[in-house]
Amino acid sequence: MNESRIFVDSNIFINMLKSNAEFYEQACNLVHEFSNRNEIGIITPYILNELHYFFLRKDGQEVALRLCKDILKMKRIALIDLELVSTDVIDILGLAKKYNLKTFDAYHAYYCKKLGIKKIATFDSDFKKIKWLKVVDS
Repeated sequence: MNESRIFVDSNIFINMLKSNAEFYEQACNLVHEFSNRNEIGIITPYILNELHYFFLRKDGQEVALRLCKDILKMKRIALIDLELVSTDVIDILGLAKKYNLKTFDAYHAYYCKKLGIKKIATFDSDFKKIKWLKVVDS
């Protein structure tokens, strides 16, 4: 059986790594269930950028670096990057406009489209507007 891919938004990791976070249990369960559902969680450098910046502001350089390294070492998580050209960026900005998305969220949606990923693990309801993505939040 082939493993399916699910894009993992930064808010999943943020909630998973802070035990007092609002969605702590849901985030932990989502990532834990990747194995049971034969899924690989896909992240991009943009996800790592968001995570590093979030933890840098909250906890400082050392903690931000350690947490990003820990995420990259997780068993069911894979880092994928695309080489983008100017037409890709124009398409991304078009997605941002069409769906009223923040720029990084438009990048995430574009990666999903380009990679044929149909599910996204996120607590961000903005992704529910995107027809080709199924939001998984529990």
